[in-house]
Amino acid sequence: MHFRTALKLAFCSLLVAALPVSRLTAQHLTLEGQTGGFLTPTAYVVDTEKGHFFSHPAVGYHFIDANSVIGDIQTFSVEEGFANRAEAGYTRSGHWTGDSAMFSGLWNYSGMYLVNGKVIALKESTGGEWVPGIAVGGVLRWDDHFVSGAANKALTGTDKSYTNGDVYVAVT
Repeated sequence: MHFRTALKLAFCSLLVAALPVSRLTAQHLTLEGQTGGFLTPTAYVVDTEKGHFFSHPAVGYHFIDANSVIGDIQTFSVEEGFANRAEAGYTRSGHWTGDSAMFSGLWNYSGMYLVNGKVIALKESTGGEWVPGIAVGGVLRWDDHFVSGAANKALTGTDKSYTNGDVYVAVT
């Protein structure tokens, strides 16, 4: 492990350890913030306690050590649930340039910003135990320079950022 990577991990670990926490519950946020696995959103949302409309905020942090190719990637997300039916969140994706002369230039930008939202259309097991949960969601990204921005700069000499998004249906 490189010294730079070890230093970043130590700093982030100290930051997380210093946060005042009255209780922790398991919550998995994707790289882009919404509930799900590491990359894929699910039809679940951030859990809200019975009798409450707002959840406790879910906080997610991911670190990917890809320094030898595209560089290190870190994401920090905050997600809020609403009555066990919806969620909305914000993610900041940060990036450090890697060591590859061929690929690192495609990712040579500080990061991008993301907002996301998801609504449960059908709760799991509604009407029977074999009924899946179905949710509809979306992600909006801005200040995105990755790959396309680098290609545009190489071809035209101008630095351009993009705004883009996705709409998805998750079945769990």
